[in-house]
Amino acid sequence: MNPGLGYLFIRAVVEESTHIVEFDRWYDDHLLQAVTSLHAARGWRFWSEGEEHGRVHYATYEFASPAAVDAALESAEFQALIGDFTARWGESVRRIRSRVSVVRTVG
Repeated sequence: MNPGLGYLFIRAVVEESTHIVEFDRWYDDHLLQAVTSLHAARGWRFWSEGEEHGRVHYATYEFASPAAVDAALESAEFQALIGDFTARWGESVRRIRSRVSVVRTVG
């Protein structure tokens, strides 16, 4: 991660073990859609291990600047992505979105 760039983190808790494989498959397409439609430089996906309440999925999107993250969050494309997610997963997958900036990098 680089200072000066902007990042969007999305944390999603998948509580139903029966949804994990389907969610994983679905998010592969969603990640590509999000990177493309939000004009992110790139995106990553992660699964946490050993969570108490379901598995936690993280998606991270890198943008040219914090202002580019703000523009993406205010865009019609972002609202469409939220609509797609909600239509597919409803309340069965809880999520939190965070806009972050790099403060310091070591190494």
